[in-house]
Amino acid sequence: MKIALVVHDIGKKRGHDRYVTELATALADRHEIHLFACTCEDIDRSRVTFHRVRAFRWPDLLKMLSFLINATWKLRKHRFDIIHTQGVCSLKHHITTAHFCQGRWREVYRTLDQAHVAGIRKMYHKLVMFTMYLFERAMYRSKGTQHVIALSQQVKDDLIHYYGRPADRTTVIHNGINIDEFHPDNVHIYRDRLRAELDIASDTFVLLFVGEFQRKGLRYAIESLKKIQGTPQVLLVAAGDAASEPYFDLAQQLGVERHVRFVGHQADIKTFYAMSDAYVFPVHYEPFGFTITEAMATGIPVVTSAHAGAAEIIRDGEDGLLISDPQDAGEIARYIQRLIDDPVLRLKLGSQGRKRVEALDWRLFAEKVEAIYASAVQETKYAE
Repeated sequence: MKIALVVHDIGKKRGHDRYVTELATALADRHEIHLFACTCEDIDRSRVTFHRVRAFRWPDLLKMLSFLINATWKLRKHRFDIIHTQGVCSLKHHITTAHFCQGRWREVYRTLDQAHVAGIRKMYHKLVMFTMYLFERAMYRSKGTQHVIALSQQVKDDLIHYYGRPADRTTVIHNGINIDEFHPDNVHIYRDRLRAELDIASDTFVLLFVGEFQRKGLRYAIESLKKIQGTPQVLLVAAGDAASEPYFDLAQQLGVERHVRFVGHQADIKTFYAMSDAYVFPVHYEPFGFTITEAMATGIPVVTSAHAGAAEIIRDGEDGLLISDPQDAGEIARYIQRLIDDPVLRLKLGSQGRKRVEALDWRLFAEKVEAIYASAVQETKYAE
């Protein structure tokens, strides 16, 4: 098949990027793959054809609209068996993957603490969300969208509830994971080395948090530190490119600033999983959560919210620990305390978590996507 994959950027820095990069890599041996994006990194360019799409890089709303227009224009110049987009990034497509649901997110956003967000920024966020909501609603209701791949059952349910998306034209395929890149052997390779670089004692219990600080619940992870016994030996390491000042101020107010370390965005995040004793992710809304499965693949225990899409693959108490209320710092602290006090439980959750995600190998993921492509092509031929 001649397949076009459309996304803002190709690479492994963010979820959308990695999704397309891994899918293209898995499909390139069997199909003619064309990539439409602003940038292209972390992929063998000799195996694919890259079409650069010009778009503004900032602000987000202008980036989205300019990419949408230019990608649609470029795609109209070609004929493909399948055009597979990532969310709202082209008006011309057969298949789209739903990485998010703005209808759901707009409701969750209203419940978040906005005290440190300037008024004009709040207005801008709401404008972006509403604009994206309108585009999503139009796309997922359109008969032109032959099929939607949802990252989780939660996303599929949201698309049906908020947009009236037909259930029989929406398929759940959980994100893949590179089980070789994120591997328990990394612990032996990187743990002591990275701790030494960061001046973290070998006996410190390290909690890792990765991602967008507000939506993914860093505030509640910090608040939980106040309730954990033996905090002199606990350190929360937060990786992400968001502004850290409001969260450091919170840690100071709670008197736990010595137990929080901000390390910024980390390109080689696998080393941080390997350095850590547990992964904490009390997210408000997460369609899937690459970082959850990456931590599980590394073999470290995960404490995450039942609201995350990846929680669908976790058996509470067997493969990880699921928080019922991500804003309940006491509940988060109790789960972390269990891990601190019970090394046998840590080993069990880490080992079982690794086994659980091995079935999410990108090659198996690509085969499931291929089956949807084949069905869409047959449907198009029948319609003609």
